[in-house]
Amino acid sequence: MSESPPAMVTAQAYQRLEDPRNGRWTLTRGVLAIQPWPGLLHGSVHGHMASRLIERVDLKRWHVVNVGCITHRDPDTVRQIEVALYSRERVRGRRCPVTDYPTVGPELAFEIVDVADTPQSVLEKVSDLLAAGTDQIFVLDPARRTAVLYHPNDEPTFLREEDALALPAPLDGWMPTVAELLSEGH
Repeated sequence: MSESPPAMVTAQAYQRLEDPRNGRWTLTRGVLAIQPWPGLLHGSVHGHMASRLIERVDLKRWHVVNVGCITHRDPDTVRQIEVALYSRERVRGRRCPVTDYPTVGPELAFEIVDVADTPQSVLEKVSDLLAAGTDQIFVLDPARRTAVLYHPNDEPTFLREEDALALPAPLDGWMPTVAELLSEGH
């Protein structure tokens, strides 16, 4: 007797999911999968980077958030963005309730590679976020001390630890090095 395929999960059901196993769930093409929690290095870099970004933007005009973004429908995919910068205008223009996942990518996204991530999973996430309208994505790799900049219709730009990032609005004028963004706060 064959096993029936799992029921497809919608983004709305995913958002209300209770997790008795205390893990992080991902939703890709309607299918749930458990993902391990990130390690200490990942969390330290995330916290420090988010606080540095919050210091530099007008929070009346911008959301600086760790958020899920709906990148596909029927079946649904929700991609978690480590640190996203959404203009309030962009979110308002899509009439996205603040209690729901946005259905458009942010102006700027930062992703941090963790030990559980594979090169394929990172590229799939980047591809989905670009297809959802994200303008620029910086993928930071703390273990390799590198970053890759992705944006639509252009080749990726590979950056080393000492390279400075030319960031778009609302961060234009601030040019941190990859090492600064990978700092753990000390």
